[in-house]
Amino acid sequence: MSEVVIRPTTAEDWWRYRDIRLEALASAPAAFGSTYSGELDRTEELWRERAGNPRALLAFAGDVTVGIAVGYDDPDEPPESRSLVSMFVTPAYRGHGLSTRLIDAVAAGARDDGAHELVLWVTDGNEAARKRYEHSGFVATGHTQPLPHDPTAMENRMALDLSVKSILTVGIDVGGTTVKAALVDAAAPSVVLARAVAQSPDPGPDAGAAVLAAAARLVDELRGQAADLGLPAPAAVGIAVPGIIDEPAGVAVFASAFDWSDEPVRDELSRRTGLPVAFGHDVRSAGLAEWRIGAGRGGDNVLLVALGTGIGAAVVVDGRLLTAGGYAGQLGHVVVAPDGPLCGCGQRGCVGMLASARAIHHRYAAASGRSIGDVDGAREVAALVAAGDPVALGVWSDAIDHLVDMLVAAVTVLGPRRLVLAGGPSDAGELLVGPVRDRLAAALTFQRRPEVVAAELGSDAGVLGAALAAAALATAVLSAAAVGGAAGPVPLP
Repeated sequence: MSEVVIRPTTAEDWWRYRDIRLEALASAPAAFGSTYSGELDRTEELWRERAGNPRALLAFAGDVTVGIAVGYDDPDEPPESRSLVSMFVTPAYRGHGLSTRLIDAVAAGARDDGAHELVLWVTDGNEAARKRYEHSGFVATGHTQPLPHDPTAMENRMALDLSVKSILTVGIDVGGTTVKAALVDAAAPSVVLARAVAQSPDPGPDAGAAVLAAAARLVDELRGQAADLGLPAPAAVGIAVPGIIDEPAGVAVFASAFDWSDEPVRDELSRRTGLPVAFGHDVRSAGLAEWRIGAGRGGDNVLLVALGTGIGAAVVVDGRLLTAGGYAGQLGHVVVAPDGPLCGCGQRGCVGMLASARAIHHRYAAASGRSIGDVDGAREVAALVAAGDPVALGVWSDAIDHLVDMLVAAVTVLGPRRLVLAGGPSDAGELLVGPVRDRLAAALTFQRRPEVVAAELGSDAGVLGAALAAAALATAVLSAAAVGGAAGPVPLP
């Protein structure tokens, strides 16, 4: 799926604005009704005037318009309110977090204009819309009114609190090939304001120092980008890495790729950047983001399972993200086939060796007789599954069976209400989520059956989660400074 860019419309965008508005009207005529029927007869000049509204935002995937959101100063609302009067995402881009990004962008503009809340009205009985907006942080205010085009029906007022303080932070996600960094505002935590990237060092005795040096350079680069954009300097940094990570202590207990053992990473990066640093695990950071602003938003019991080189998990129980000194969430090392392949941990048959993205890639190559280098990872295998390739179908189905064996144990122990599948294979959507949902439901007996969904934030989840942790730290530091004290340990937000 192409990267999506959100920007204000211009008068030259009138035809894009018009087409997506009319697509929205055609897709849900009952929701819009006669109130908007006049839009079909608007002149080109009126469309240009509408599109030139700086509060109208369009989302682009390349040159294709895929979403719209419009904020409006409604004379029927208090002066400190802004109304969200249009919100539409084309069907192909739904379920990937674009609605949240558009709402965050409108909210950021409203906040800049001094608004205290963002308001919208949802038709009574439209549960899908109500849940979608609740997912984005809106709450019902208890006010109702008749629909303008149907006085026999009612609509309900919902509002998003805009009083969250604007704090810029840098989120850094250290991967096997790249170190990615993003500049993010806590007031619109799903919107990346600027990006920077560096190459990850090769594993070895000098890799740890090289990662810290690269992270410090990326922070400096984003400081410069913030200044160029007329934004304040970042107040804190969050960094997420693989390994056994003790977040509260700020220590990498063990990270073989960087030759770290009880390494005080948080304090060292803080020394290099001059900023407070929140240090975290890569999967837990992604899980934090999906829990707060992605597919797990609004849940108190959420399990995120990431399928990558191995399998990791982020575990939220009763509203707390579990860390256990860095050892929580190692679901990839649950044994599901005692006679299976040897894992680097020393066990045989770990689910990470049988159902991770890397395992799917390697097992398909072996089954098909192709070389590993000739197969474009689990993504190609998913495409072959969709095309009905029998070898790919067999490998895919076996991987799902092993994954479900592990998930039955995880659901039994943890009792999640929502299960979020992340990582490369989850990009296949229902091709993965559907069979996992069905087979898990069939395997469970007395256990609570979780809602099974695909992650929304994609490859940005790690940097956004690191930025969220940094924002919580910055808030604590600022609060402590206001009362003349020092910030103590900061729990994950």
